[in-house]
Order: sequence, then C-alpha cells, then structure tokens
Amino acid sequence: NKILAKIRAGIALRSSRSLSVLGRATIVNALILSRLWHLAWVMSFPTWFLTKVRGTITGFLCPFKPAASWKVITTLRHQGGLGVIDPRIQHQVFLLKYLRNAASDSISWGKDVVLDLILWKTKA
Repeated sequence: NKILAKIRAGIALRSSRSLSVLGRATIVNALILSRLWHLAWVMSFPTWFLTKVRGTITGFLCPFKPAASWKVITTLRHQGGLGVIDPRIQHQVFLLKYLRNAASDSISWGKDVVLDLILWKTKA
C-alpha cells in the first residue's frame, strides 16, 4: 500500500536521529500521522491498515523490548502517557464529522460528497 509505504519512509528518515521517546511521539503526531489525517477526510481505511499503522508507530516509538503498551502510547502526556493520537479513534472522529455534516441543514460541499458516498455504498 502506497500510504503505508510513505508512513514507513517518513519513519525511516527520522529513525536515525537521537530522539527521546517523547520527541519521537511529537514527530509521530506532527509529521507522520498528519499525512494520514489529510487522507482520512476523503477516504475510509480498512481495519487491517490501521492495525499496520499502529504497529509501525509502536516500532518507531519503542525500538526497545519490551515495548510500551498501546494504552500508554495513546494516553495523554499529563496523565503519564506519550500523547500519540490513536489513528483508529481519529478515523472514527472524522467519519462522525462526515455524518454530522450530512445530517445538518446547512448546504455544504462535504454534505454532498458524504451523501453520494452513502448512496454509492448502499448500492454496492
């Protein structure tokens, strides 16, 4: 998958730097996952893809064994975690925003796109 390859390439580019775990978490949120968020506005990702993204992120953040749990990785920093945004949850948030926009009374380009997508999916 091209998207996953780009995420891995971005991680490989930054893996050689001597960064703390919190520094790596900042890189993941600001540079790596931001590419995914742009795509998540216009397309849906299958579960297997999000699972691979999660594994790739965990490998970058924790190049040591045992790796931190996903719960610790995605827990907010002020609560003792690394503060990485969970791609699965963020993807669900984007889908809910689509549905909210589609259900609103205001006319928008996004609403038309979502309604067309829903109609297309239900015909398949």
